[in-house]
Amino acid sequence: MIFMNKISSLLIATYFISSCTNMPFEAIVPTARSVLIGAEKLNISKDFYEAQEYSFANVRIGRNVSAILVLEAIIDDTYVWTSSDGEKIYTYNGKIVKTIGLERDIEIFNGLLFNFERGHNFQYEVMLSSPSAFLEIYSEMSFDLSKNLYLEKMSSKVLSWKHQNTYKTNSDGQVIFSKQKFHPFEPAIEIEFYYK
Repeated sequence: MIFMNKISSLLIATYFISSCTNMPFEAIVPTARSVLIGAEKLNISKDFYEAQEYSFANVRIGRNVSAILVLEAIIDDTYVWTSSDGEKIYTYNGKIVKTIGLERDIEIFNGLLFNFERGHNFQYEVMLSSPSAFLEIYSEMSFDLSKNLYLEKMSSKVLSWKHQNTYKTNSDGQVIFSKQKFHPFEPAIEIEFYYK
């Protein structure tokens, strides 16, 4: 099965490259690499961090999207992170509570209930796009002492959808990393948060 997936990917990449007659040769190899292997995760150097005027997030969706989003605003403790193309990710305590401009967007209407209290159960009301749907998602928080991570077990009875989100905080209690499954038909999103 894995071999067939590699062959399918190779055929798609070959078709894609052959259709790029106006693409310079230097761009073909990185393009083919991103199709077959995925986009490289952006590494944030000390110099890059120090050169930034505002807080920012290093975002990776699955293996194909990697981007820097800048903190545009903080509204009622909700952080609005915006890409250069205008996509927006809203986070509350590091949890994605709304997206705008992604292939599939979400909005959690009662996302401000989220906190890191262990054993705390939540019931979120979530609106999805592509396809449009309203879900109730159940959540329970725990803490993995060995990895120093907060774990959020999520489930929906309607879609038989279960997953686990992870959050890492710094000594000030700010989330510095999260890996979340924010939409049932999208891969997990990893976010590294850099505060200024």
